[in-house]
Amino acid sequence: MTDGGLRDGAARPVMRVGYHCGRPCDDRAIAMTRRPATLKDVAQLVGVHPSTVSRALSKPGRINVKTEERIQAAAKELNYRLNPMARALPTGRTSTLG
Repeated sequence: MTDGGLRDGAARPVMRVGYHCGRPCDDRAIAMTRRPATLKDVAQLVGVHPSTVSRALSKPGRINVKTEERIQAAAKELNYRLNPMARALPTGRTSTLG
């Protein structure tokens, strides 16, 4: 065990700067957080820009089919749910009565 405590042949997790925190972390760290997943989390997992994730989830058929399938799978894995209050911020409409 000379490789930082890993057994021989074990692969290190991919470390990169996370969109969600700005610190180095692996992809599993996103899924293990207690906060809801965001578009940026899905984008980081798939390796695309957050706007690509937004396009894939809001209007299917606007991007490559394989990329769209990867995004859908990542969104399901991270249990991504649209946040209606986050959607209301740029539009100024909450779709609630009153």
